[in-house]
Amino acid sequence: MNLTALAPTLSQPRPAEDPRITATARDFEEVFLGTVVSQMLADAMPKTMNGGFGEEMFNSVLGNAVARQIVASGGIGLTASVAQQMKAYGK
Repeated sequence: MNLTALAPTLSQPRPAEDPRITATARDFEEVFLGTVVSQMLADAMPKTMNGGFGEEMFNSVLGNAVARQIVASGGIGLTASVAQQMKAYGK
């Protein structure tokens, strides 16, 4: 069995037909990933700007920018999963 061929199918559930649901789910994934990446940056990066509000703001902006790129590149599969749940909830 070739699992490589199945990988896109397994990680990307079928998106919802309603573009508003898909857009909302994509926004959710972006906010979620922005929070995760920002926290990772705060914990893992050395304090290059001597800490403080400026560095916190920079890490937040950088985290959100990285999250936008991750979602634009296909994300982690959260968009399709959330969209399916939103569609099911609306029935």
